[in-house]
Amino acid sequence: MSRLGVLTKMERQVFTLIAWGLSYKQIAKRLHVCCRTVETHRQKAAKRLGLDDFHDLIRLAVAEGIYNTPPEESNHANCA
Repeated sequence: MSRLGVLTKMERQVFTLIAWGLSYKQIAKRLHVCCRTVETHRQKAAKRLGLDDFHDLIRLAVAEGIYNTPPEESNHANCA
């Protein structure tokens, strides 16, 4: 079972986008929230997962197979 199952939907989104290499500003824009909200969800995710620092986040992302996975394109990619 994935360790990420303990996260809320928003915490998981933030965790994944950080693992993909997006900045807080890019994540905030993508999720339509402010940068402080992104930081709060990152902190809560780290606490729930028992992560001490950014390196722990990346190690877990690699173990979960989400590190450096390219973000999905728009759902409208097939539209002409």
